[in-house]
Amino acid sequence: ALKEEGNALYQRGDFEAALGKYTQALEAAPESPAAVALLTNSAACLLKLGRWAEARARCTTALEADAANVKALMRRCAACEELDRAQVTGRGGADRPG
Repeated sequence: ALKEEGNALYQRGDFEAALGKYTQALEAAPESPAAVALLTNSAACLLKLGRWAEARARCTTALEADAANVKALMRRCAACEELDRAQVTGRGGADRPG
């Protein structure tokens, strides 16, 4: 399944490809029981890629479905910290390139 393929890619450090698999799985079944895990997994990829605003958005969506999801809470916190750090260092809070 796509989630397992994404997990294997993530383990190999291919975060962009893993993100693609998680996104495909979400698009195929957005209301599935695995949707929260797919959102948090994709957020982990986005964090690794420095795409913090996107990671925060995925975590927020996950938390709308499961407000007590610890992975979503922790990853959203990490994304917010990076966005705050970017703002303080004068990058305007934008995601880092590439």
